[in-house]
Amino acid sequence: MEKQGKIKSFNALQSLETLSEKAKQSELSEKYLSEAKKEYAVLCKMLNLNIRQCSLFSIILRLNLANENAHIHSICEYTKCSPYSLLSFQPDFDFLKEKGYIAKESNRRRSKRRNVYDIELRYSIDEEIVNNLINNNINEMNENKKLNAIDFLLEVYQIVEERNDDEGKYSEMLDRINKLKDKNKDCLPVKAARQFLLDNEEEVFAYLICYATIDCDEIGLNDLLNKVFDSENRKIRFKKNLLSEKSNLSKYELIQFNQAFIRTDRELSMTEKGLENFIGDEKDIFFGDSLKSEDKDLLSPDTILHKQLFYNKKEGKQLEELSNLLKNDNYKNIKDRLKQHSMSPALTILFHGYPGTGKTETVMQIARETGRPLYMIDVSKFKTCWFGESERNLKKLFDKYRKKVDKSDLEPIMLFNEADAIFSKRKDVSSSNVAQTENAIQNIILQEMETLEGILIATTNMIDNFDKAFERRFLYKIGFDKPGDEVALQIWKCRFPFVNENELKQIAAKYKFSGGQIENIARKSTMNQVLKGIAPDYFQIENYCKEEVLATDNQRKTLGFCIS
Repeated sequence: MEKQGKIKSFNALQSLETLSEKAKQSELSEKYLSEAKKEYAVLCKMLNLNIRQCSLFSIILRLNLANENAHIHSICEYTKCSPYSLLSFQPDFDFLKEKGYIAKESNRRRSKRRNVYDIELRYSIDEEIVNNLINNNINEMNENKKLNAIDFLLEVYQIVEERNDDEGKYSEMLDRINKLKDKNKDCLPVKAARQFLLDNEEEVFAYLICYATIDCDEIGLNDLLNKVFDSENRKIRFKKNLLSEKSNLSKYELIQFNQAFIRTDRELSMTEKGLENFIGDEKDIFFGDSLKSEDKDLLSPDTILHKQLFYNKKEGKQLEELSNLLKNDNYKNIKDRLKQHSMSPALTILFHGYPGTGKTETVMQIARETGRPLYMIDVSKFKTCWFGESERNLKKLFDKYRKKVDKSDLEPIMLFNEADAIFSKRKDVSSSNVAQTENAIQNIILQEMETLEGILIATTNMIDNFDKAFERRFLYKIGFDKPGDEVALQIWKCRFPFVNENELKQIAAKYKFSGGQIENIARKSTMNQVLKGIAPDYFQIENYCKEEVLATDNQRKTLGFCIS
């Protein structure tokens, strides 16, 4: 009991204060250290430090509390110790830092030569350490607390930054990071690195990219290579593996290249999958619902407005059958039956025909009626200027769709709108690198369509430009013609219910418009009615029709020279 009382009455902060006083102008000599070792044996034991480390800690604490910079120059000035003598204390500085008692802060200035004791390099003591000393919670200081995911990533980042600032060796940096990992084996980023079989280099990259992502910082591949490696060979080898997807970082989709129209360096960030594995639930604190922005291309059927569409008899019947087929119960039964007969369960559909005949709107209305989300594909997102990257983007696009199919009760519809941009006839590969890339993209799509388990719809105005290999892979091909006289009149009556039917018949007979063109005229009429408060009459509607007709084939002017 008496022993416990003595320990309880021990005041670490007070002891450190008196020790720092004795260290003043002591030159940190052997005589001073020998005497202090006996006098402050209890303090050393309680803090689990030797007298050299205790002395340094007390001095740095004193300078910090006095709001003075605790750098090498100020420590030498305080103790009257020469910089040469202080060199022997380097292992003690390192031990205090590894133990978490002090932190090293740098001005991030890259000097032309390595200077271990840069005058601008400062030591600080964490607020939590100071609070523990104030409350005499020595046991908590000695617990060697495990770092959480974010603190671990920050520590790795600081180690890499310090190596760059001091121009340290690559091997020393890796050694420090490995020691940090050994102390935090159960930390989420370390466990994730083991799970995905990352080697040392991949692991450091993953930590830095993850830290940059949660810090909302843009980090370029070349910048990152320069930060980590001190060897050009290592840089080139690692970059090659990363871009060729031989690296586990790429294989397991832990990182992604961010898109940009023009750039000199490829920017990297962590994927949602990477964030989930490396920082777990912490990602919600940093990103909230922003990660769901990846679903911005997924259009919910509830958000699609109902629109009445009119079709010619042939396509109307085909579309009615298709819409019925896509109802959930029917679709499930058909998929199961196809699988039983070892047939592909994919439903691939091509809508082709004249512009403005309602192909895209039909897809949207089918999605609304069947309750299926619509996955809209933006071709520009995976057609980039980087050779080889377009193919990777396309594969990821199909992988993303597969995940949506697996997670959804109702399979989403994958829509390639104006698909002739990528489904066109293949080019001679000897003509250019662009032709090679475009052909590679088409080969990937052809392979993906063979193994697809879902619903893919493509629309095009230029079916003649389609490659024959693509035509064969579409199970349903529905052509959209310009509306016949009867259908055209239905569209006119729907859009202009306040106009006399006989007048609309005259307009429909005179102007052979598509549904899209009639829609344009209806929109103009509505806008004019809002502005002037007057509903359009027959003559106003005909004026709009004349404006819609830019030129007939017979009226187009010949460009260039005519030779008689």
